[in-house]
Amino acid sequence: DQYNEEVELGLIIAYLESGNLSKAKKLANECLQKGVGDYFQLIDLYIMILLQLNEYQEIVVTLEALLEEKEIPIEKQENFTKILEFSKRKLESDQNKLVNESIESDIHVDASFDLFQYHSLNEQFLAVAQLSERNVRAYLPGIKDYLNASDGHPFIKTMLLQLLKEQEVNEEIIVEKFQQTSVFNPINLADLEAISEENEIDNILKRELEHDNPTLFESIKSIVSRHSFLIFPMERKESEPKVWAAAYHFMALEYFGIHASIDEMIEKYEIDERKITEAIAFIRELEEISSPIL
Repeated sequence: DQYNEEVELGLIIAYLESGNLSKAKKLANECLQKGVGDYFQLIDLYIMILLQLNEYQEIVVTLEALLEEKEIPIEKQENFTKILEFSKRKLESDQNKLVNESIESDIHVDASFDLFQYHSLNEQFLAVAQLSERNVRAYLPGIKDYLNASDGHPFIKTMLLQLLKEQEVNEEIIVEKFQQTSVFNPINLADLEAISEENEIDNILKRELEHDNPTLFESIKSIVSRHSFLIFPMERKESEPKVWAAAYHFMALEYFGIHASIDEMIEKYEIDERKITEAIAFIRELEEISSPIL
């Protein structure tokens, strides 16, 4: 029955959960246009679908229109505002990538390899990318200076370490990340795909979410992987994987505009309130520093 509100809502959710995102988007948009069912319940679903499709421009247009109308329920305003800000950051990041393509030919790498001479993270990224076709040993002094600098970007540092590992540089190197300083030998670094901490977090989330909400599970996996790249080769400050699983679960729900309760996460994952609060704060920090490049 195409005029039954519950059936149409159920079909949108079924499309979403089975990965038929284009059909879910089309039907949700049609229901919104017809004024079928609970408007804000549909908006929540529609925004979640757009996030999965990476259609950030549509999210910005939709949410800005809603915020201008000032008819959003109070309990949804904060979530919608956060999703709007997140989408604007992603759009800006995509635009930066287009700009990178036009300036790549202007990036020149000399023997001193002083990454701090470049005016933006995007230029640093392009400079490091050029080293993939060269012998990095000729640029080791500059690479070491950057890895040991407190103001070097964690993303760029991971790129450099991966490059040193790929070219089998066998030398002790000091790395500073997130107020931690350690010594590593690139040749002995683990592969990013084999990070046990990330795998343990994924396994916990898999047990909790894969069956009931596979879309949410895949989204969280992507965030965890992105953050693991930033943190590498350091370890997360809190050692318990279930704390991180709970924190990422909480943050993902928030991104999708779904009401999230820290108390629910504490009970569900049997963890300490202080630990999940600290983990959430660190995740927010990672999101802030990853947005300029990722």
